[in-house]
Amino acid sequence: VEFLRSMANHPSLTKVNIDCCFEGRSSKYCMLNGLIRVNTLAEISMRNNDLSFVACGHTQSLSDSLASNTALERLDLRGNNLNDEDAASIATALQTNSTLKYLQLEGNDFTESGGEYFGAALRTNNTLEHLFLENDVMAATFSALFDDSSLNSAADSNHICYIARVFYNRNEEGDPTGNRQRKIYNVLATRNKTMSNVRHFDDIDINLLPEMLVAVQRYANTPVLSEIQFRYSDNNEVNALSIVYEFMRKWDKSLSQFHREQ
Repeated sequence: VEFLRSMANHPSLTKVNIDCCFEGRSSKYCMLNGLIRVNTLAEISMRNNDLSFVACGHTQSLSDSLASNTALERLDLRGNNLNDEDAASIATALQTNSTLKYLQLEGNDFTESGGEYFGAALRTNNTLEHLFLENDVMAATFSALFDDSSLNSAADSNHICYIARVFYNRNEEGDPTGNRQRKIYNVLATRNKTMSNVRHFDDIDINLLPEMLVAVQRYANTPVLSEIQFRYSDNNEVNALSIVYEFMRKWDKSLSQFHREQ
């Protein structure tokens, strides 16, 4: 308690690293919750401390502490035997927390079910920029990063979070606008291969049309090299003018108005 109080009252302390210090000690759960509740720390690392909160009944308190925190930006909980119930607790907090940018959770005991909790959180969280999970867990987050079932869902996907696994990542670091445009264009390009865009256009909001045109213009005129570009190979396999032709078939009058306003 005194240790936590001293940190809360410290005028300049913003980072705490307590790795490999609490194995077998019940105080570790109170320590992490206490560190988060201090609400002045920007970085906390408690790697390899066997912190599964389910085993001790502290799951809800962890979720509540993280959800209400307004200072923490980086949290490292690698190698703590956290399980899927812990994942659910952390993911629930992410749906409310608006300051955490970096979350390292590799080396825990999550399964694909745990990954689905994080995927659900990424559909609403717009501040987490880096998430680290094991490959088999990360796969479950894919649809949150790029839901290509429709243009609306592609536009509404998470364009901010960078997944540190090239195979599953769909976002460039620090480029949410480019990520959104790349995904919109990918849906258009994939459907253009069978000239099937027109039959889907009735399902989209007309307000998305200007952004669709911007996406086409960007990929038609300026090749965008990217470490994840191979994930969007369809983008480079179609003629952008063919997509514009599909636009014209549906929105000739709307497009004319759009160009007059530019």
